[in-house]
Amino acid sequence: MTTECEPPSVPNPTDLPEVNHAITLCMEAWTHEYQSVLQSDGGRYAAEAAAAAAYRRSLPTLMGMDNIQNFIACVAHGLAIGSIEGASASRLLYAAQVARSATNTSKAQKKLPG
Repeated sequence: MTTECEPPSVPNPTDLPEVNHAITLCMEAWTHEYQSVLQSDGGRYAAEAAAAAAYRRSLPTLMGMDNIQNFIACVAHGLAIGSIEGASASRLLYAAQVARSATNTSKAQKKLPG
């Protein structure tokens, strides 16, 4: 969870052309949920927990190389901002590794003559 009083800012993609769109979507989900819970007097702890869950729900699906790479980027970013705990990040990154391996295997099998 974050330890700051303010939610992390969501970068404006037009200001930072290298920003990953998937990370922006996850951060928008985080920010929206955080603000929503705070406005309903849920308290900061509840807001951070709900926001972290919203962030994880916004992770890209593990289908296709682009999504897998975006998933990894989002998990790494979530770990960096405290939205994803270390043990969860390890499991999520392992799932991404398996998905990537399966995608690579599938591509290799399609290339085989037969």
